[in-house]
Amino acid sequence: MFDHLSRLQVLCLGKNNPSGKIPLGLFKCKELEDISLADNRLEGILPKEIGNLTILRSLYLDNNLFEGKRKAARCYFNLLSFSDCNICFVW
Repeated sequence: MFDHLSRLQVLCLGKNNPSGKIPLGLFKCKELEDISLADNRLEGILPKEIGNLTILRSLYLDNNLFEGKRKAARCYFNLLSFSDCNICFVW
């Protein structure tokens, strides 16, 4: 789905009710700066491939059905340099 969107910078799919896991192809969009997937029915574990998004400034994942620990998800971001990053991990 995202394989041909390598220059995608902003993805806002909040309150659109997609369900299932986050497609791994999303993390190939290296120019993504802002992602909002809040208020949906996404599930599973936040993939480690999210660490590929090195210029990500905001990530909203609240109000979904993710499993796992927020602490584990945040460790992916320790590999990156986020000076002004807005991250919301509420699940």
